[in-house]
Amino acid sequence: MEAGLARSALDQEIQFNDPDGPHPEEPIPCDGIDDEEIESFDRDKPTPFLLKEFQAHISSRQAMRNSKGWAKVAPSDFQRDYAPILNKFRVLTSDMRLTQV
Repeated sequence: MEAGLARSALDQEIQFNDPDGPHPEEPIPCDGIDDEEIESFDRDKPTPFLLKEFQAHISSRQAMRNSKGWAKVAPSDFQRDYAPILNKFRVLTSDMRLTQV
């Protein structure tokens, strides 16, 4: 991500097949970064991030459940729990008043 500590949610090479592995929402450290550096990150400090990173995190990391291995939630659960967030995201990113610099 933009702070350079964790791997991006846009990274399609990351697989969550191990049911005992890390939760997909947990940060996956970049090479050379240890857990202590991740834990010491100040989430209250403004840090720029990419909107597409946010969108990927919602759709590919948060929408996962562990059932004998990590898998995406059922489409009905996704529509109920995550689609409203992405719909609001689309409204914000398509509003010309907000996208003009």
